[in-house]
Amino acid sequence: MWKVPEDAVSYEHKRQNVGGGNGERGMRSPSSWGLESPDLSLANGEDAPVELALQPNKPKSPTSDNSAVKLGEILFLAAFSQDRLTVIVSKIRNLAPIYKTVFVRLYIVQPMGQVTKKKTSERVLVDGGADIGESMFFSVPRSRVLKSHLRLSIVCGTDNVTKSIGHVTLGPKSSGKQGYEPE
Repeated sequence: MWKVPEDAVSYEHKRQNVGGGNGERGMRSPSSWGLESPDLSLANGEDAPVELALQPNKPKSPTSDNSAVKLGEILFLAAFSQDRLTVIVSKIRNLAPIYKTVFVRLYIVQPMGQVTKKKTSERVLVDGGADIGESMFFSVPRSRVLKSHLRLSIVCGTDNVTKSIGHVTLGPKSSGKQGYEPE
């Protein structure tokens, strides 16, 4: 559930489900799954909750099951004040037991294609969850933050392999199409 506060310069996210696929095994192209999301721009100033639901963009067949499969949840807070965007990644939970470690990559994409990247430290998953508890700071002028978007990519690892299992995009450039790789 997203909530855009009245001051329209900070936003908060209490829980975002990271999900994908329709339960079928196998490879899917990242663009074949979509996250139906309305405009989450800071500029709209509305104080109403926004529901985000994962749905396939193009079902493979009319008989395929279109119900979303949750891959996990990420809890984070994002706030903006005095030309500084603060992102606090709190927890990751409900991930599949096949993963052993997790970290989060954060990207802030500003106008003109300027990208700033940061990542949390790697954490060991215990019962499908990990407490991250890390803060990231991005210097972004107020005039640019309204046109920028934030992307959190969840990267999980097994013995010697790490892969991105999903991501969450927040901001005006989110197209409504999010990429996920089914398990």
